[in-house]
Amino acid sequence: MSDRTVPERINEFLVRCAGRAYCDHCIQERLGLRWRQQVQLVTATLGVTSGYRRNNAACCTCGETKQVTAFVASTKATLSLPSQSKGWSTSNKRSAAAKGASEPAEMASQRS
Repeated sequence: MSDRTVPERINEFLVRCAGRAYCDHCIQERLGLRWRQQVQLVTATLGVTSGYRRNNAACCTCGETKQVTAFVASTKATLSLPSQSKGWSTSNKRSAAAKGASEPAEMASQRS
């Protein structure tokens, strides 16, 4: 028995097969999972996160057109949350720095 959880196994499978879209049934069969509902809960959640796509398309394994999920990010997906000061997210800081803008003095002093 695997020491990894079902969500971890599904995530690792989709990352390993990046760019390929699989239906829930084929993921279930490939991973030897007992309940397709487990797969559906995980893939529906992944489908609303950055790095994953879930839509109606042909499954790369069975060829049927139905809900499929694919890992599409080229790098590990990360969640960008607003910081406690002025609602800046990590991506905002990077884009401001890239434009040559200096960050507010309050934010610089908080990191010190």
